[in-house]
Amino acid sequence: MGCSETICCSVEEKFISPHLNIIIIESDIEEENLKLSSQTYQKIKSLGKGSYGQVFLVKSIQTQKEYALKETIITKKKEVFLYFTMNEINILSKLNNPFIISLKCAFKTQLDNDIEKLGIIMEYVDNGDLNKLLIDYKYDEIYFEEKRILNWLFQVCLALIYLQKNDVIHRDIKPSNIFLMADDTIKLGDFGISKKASLSSDITFFIGTPRYTSPEIINKKDFSFKTDIWSLGVTFLELISLRATFLGYETEEIYENILKRNINSNILNKEKNGFNNYITKRYSKNLLDLVKEMISMNPDDRPNAKDILNKDIIKERMESYLKENNFNENEAINNIDVIKKEIKEKESFLKNNLNITQAERIKNIKIIRKLKSKKEFLKKMIIIDNYSKNNFKTIE
Repeated sequence: MGCSETICCSVEEKFISPHLNIIIIESDIEEENLKLSSQTYQKIKSLGKGSYGQVFLVKSIQTQKEYALKETIITKKKEVFLYFTMNEINILSKLNNPFIISLKCAFKTQLDNDIEKLGIIMEYVDNGDLNKLLIDYKYDEIYFEEKRILNWLFQVCLALIYLQKNDVIHRDIKPSNIFLMADDTIKLGDFGISKKASLSSDITFFIGTPRYTSPEIINKKDFSFKTDIWSLGVTFLELISLRATFLGYETEEIYENILKRNINSNILNKEKNGFNNYITKRYSKNLLDLVKEMISMNPDDRPNAKDILNKDIIKERMESYLKENNFNENEAINNIDVIKKEIKEKESFLKNNLNITQAERIKNIKIIRKLKSKKEFLKKMIIIDNYSKNNFKTIE
């Protein structure tokens, strides 16, 4: 199948997953001249391949808005892929937070008697992810500003606090799962191997990314929300150093280095008891101490997401971030109401004026897009402001 494919998600064709008790929108693949149903998406291009599926850029024919489509082919030999895909649908369908990638819809297509395809259409973030940015900076030997790193760090922590409230452990925190918006805010994505903390362990199904895997998961021990903090610490040490935290050609070698805490020697000083000069001269001791604390071998010695937000360096950065963006809570709330009204008016105009020119339609669609982005940014600012004012008790 090429990227000229048209995908139709019809809300009239719904079924309930017997495994997870959630609604999935069933779909059929049609030809280019398909009559439009409630939502029709055009495949634009491939965005890459993941561990259990392929990701495409798609566009809604009705709204011209772009989304990410993750497709997974399910066969009898690859039924585990069904588990991961359904798990992601189940978790994302219950989440609603501006720091987390949102689910649009999902569908199933029967290809033949033994093969079916599951698709998830999600929010598309067109500014890439931290891994792509990290590769670019590493190639040019350009280091991230500390305040930018802190901005990303407190935003991921806000996402993790929301996940913890919803009993979700992400389990695959890494640079390529932290997506960047045009305004340099972030969204956390890829929930295929996430799990409910209250459910029994499913270690046998765990397929994470070796370099970011916590010691407790490698050792097949009980794990908690602190496993995400380990992965977060490894991720931000990479952003600081522009180097992989733990090296190894094979998974077993990487795991061995993690369990022995053999951090990449290019990150450490000659005595291997601290960070190299190129790190210590660029970043504050408070930030480096925080990152070291996050990758403590014992989960009990790691801070949780709320502890991180309580750190002076983080609270000060949040407060500065709000000032830099001239944030005022009452103004933000009022602006959101105004923006909602404007969006509703624009959408109503498009719905009631089907005969306008394509250029006029596209112009209004772009305006709606900008308004929605502004509304989401204000929502993020309100959350940041709320947490910057609070001190949290250390409760796991």
